[in-house]
Amino acid sequence: MEHDSELFAARWALGLACRDELVARAEAARNAGCSGPALAELGALRDPPRCDVRELVDRALDELVALRPSAADACLHVARAHARAIVSGEVEAVEGARRIVHEVWDQARELDDRGLAPFVYWEDEWYDADSPERVAFCEAAIVEAAKDLLAAPPSSSRS
Repeated sequence: MEHDSELFAARWALGLACRDELVARAEAARNAGCSGPALAELGALRDPPRCDVRELVDRALDELVALRPSAADACLHVARAHARAIVSGEVEAVEGARRIVHEVWDQARELDDRGLAPFVYWEDEWYDADSPERVAFCEAAIVEAAKDLLAAPPSSSRS
């Protein structure tokens, strides 16, 4: 539960959390025994526009006792979630790299690359690969980059 709340808080901070995820997260928290007026209100919403629920989500995150990450930590947290999916085989290596590049790279590069540059390089190389051997090499390099990212100590600054 804590991991899910922290990942949601990171995705919310980066503008990646969709409406369905907002409502599902509130319902899951309530089902796990968390309570609070903001969680109840959020769980009752259907199809809320993001701009209308920002304050409500912030209050719900406070009720969950989820620390809201800084922008840099949110980038790293989301990237690490994708790296875990790559290493576990839950997603193909290039798909995980694509998610890291497209979801967090633009924000992370402004905040000190946080070890994400290899995903940009190897995703690009994968698309330019001209042989099955090169594709396999790029995929292996993405998996190694994911392992390296997971081996690095996570940041702990919060806002």
